[in-house]
Amino acid sequence: MYLLQFHDFSFINMKAIVNLKGSDGNIWEVFEVLDDARRAIFRDTVFGYFIDVPCLQGDALLFHKMLIHQIRPDPVLSPNGIKRLYFRVGNTKMVYGPEEFCLITGFNFGEYPKNIGKKGSEKLLSSKKRCLLREQLFPDHTNSSVKIGDLKRLILNRTFLELDDVDAVRVCLIYILCESFLGKEVNDRDTWNKIDNYLSLSERRQTLKYSVSGFTAPIRIWIYEMIPAVRACGFVLRKNKDMPRMKRWNGTKKLKWVDVNKIWSKIQGQPPRQNMLPGDGEMTSCYYMSFQEYVYGEGKAVPSPVRDHFRR
Repeated sequence: MYLLQFHDFSFINMKAIVNLKGSDGNIWEVFEVLDDARRAIFRDTVFGYFIDVPCLQGDALLFHKMLIHQIRPDPVLSPNGIKRLYFRVGNTKMVYGPEEFCLITGFNFGEYPKNIGKKGSEKLLSSKKRCLLREQLFPDHTNSSVKIGDLKRLILNRTFLELDDVDAVRVCLIYILCESFLGKEVNDRDTWNKIDNYLSLSERRQTLKYSVSGFTAPIRIWIYEMIPAVRACGFVLRKNKDMPRMKRWNGTKKLKWVDVNKIWSKIQGQPPRQNMLPGDGEMTSCYYMSFQEYVYGEGKAVPSPVRDHFRR
C-alpha cells in the first residue's frame, strides 16, 4: 500500500513550462463553426450558457504555482465519502471539491449512468440499439462504435454545414460532453513525480515541463475567486455576478512568472479565502440543490429557509 506523503514545495520558487492540454479549448473550437441559427439552438440546451463563457488562456503558470501549494498529491476522502483537494497558501488552508465545482460550473449532480464506462458497454449500445442519428451521419459505423475523432472530423468538415441545424447541434453536444466535460481518470502522481525528480541534483539543471489533462477551467476560476491578489494585480477581470460563476471571469493578459510572483508577494496583505460560500441565488438554484441531495441525501442537506419550497 502506498502511504500518502506530505508534499510542501511552497518554499521553492519553481518556474515551469506547463501545457494545459485539457479539453477546455474544444468547447470554444466547436462554437467557432456554429452560425447564428445554430448558436441560438445551442443556447437553448442545458450547456447553452457556455457560449457566454470566455475561453481561458494565459494562466498556466498561475495554475502551476497553485499546484506546488497542494498539500497532498491525492484527493482526501472525507467522512461523508466526498473527495477534496487541499492547498495551503500563506497561512490559509484552502479546499476544492464537488461543492466548488458545482458553484462554478452549474452542473447538476446525480448518479453516473451504469452502462457508461463499463467494459463492453459501447459494443452493447452499438450492436443492440439502433441510433438513427449515427446511421445517418456514420453509415459505415452501424456495427461499431463512433470515436471522438470521428465526431471532430465531422464538425470540422464542410459536410457539417449541410446537416440539419438540430442534428448539427446534437453532434456538438455529444462531442463537448465526451471530449470536454467527462473527465478521464488520470494519475496525479505523474505530475508530482516530475516535481520530485526536478528537486534532485540531476534534474535541477533542466527546465521542469509537464502537461495537465482534463476539464481544468473550473479549478482555474476557483483560483480567481479565492485569491483576491489575482484580481488586485489586474490579471483577471470579474465582468458581472452572473450564475454560474464560470460566466463571471475573463483573463486580461498572459501571465509570466514574474507576474505570478507579484501576485504571491501580495498574499500576506490580501490573504486567500478559505471556503467558497454560496450566495442567496445559488442556494436556491437547481444545480446547487442537486449537489445537496447527492451529497447529503434526503433530510440531511444543509438547511435553507427557502430550500424546501423551491424543491417542490
